[in-house]
Amino acid sequence: MQSNEAVPADLVEVGRIADAYGLGGWVKIAPHEAAPGSVLRTALSCWLVTGIGAQPRRRLITQQRLQGVALVAQIDGCADRDAALALKGSAVFLSRADFPATAPDEYYWVDLIGCAVVSADGTAFGTVAAVEDFGADPVLRVVDAALETLIPFVAAHVVSVELESRRIVVDWQRDY
Repeated sequence: MQSNEAVPADLVEVGRIADAYGLGGWVKIAPHEAAPGSVLRTALSCWLVTGIGAQPRRRLITQQRLQGVALVAQIDGCADRDAALALKGSAVFLSRADFPATAPDEYYWVDLIGCAVVSADGTAFGTVAAVEDFGADPVLRVVDAALETLIPFVAAHVVSVELESRRIVVDWQRDY
């Protein structure tokens, strides 16, 4: 367990500890994305926030594996079921810098939040406030001072994503 380490400014919540797993101090983590593809699968450490107003604390992940739709992990300093139960409900964070690289035309949703959205003709829609998952395709929730616009995040409507300039160009109209 690390205690005097500076907390990274780019922490992203990637899951929650759902419960203890077994008697040996393992925890069951419910990731915010499908477990087989979760960024947690390659993590060697994580940051846990246990309780309201608590500061993140870095913890080493000594072992982990898939268990159904969840991950189970052994976290350093968590030696028995009671210690694992004490972590139940904790938010699990990773530094954005520790995420694996993406393939071309793949994006982490967290990187899209805050991007300006404009149409191909230059009409400004606002900024991405969230990326929603309603089952079929992701949807950009774009807000400005007056409106909220939902735009499917699919190739038919997204012309380009320019992360360096924090801009997304879309083939979309206000009256859709």
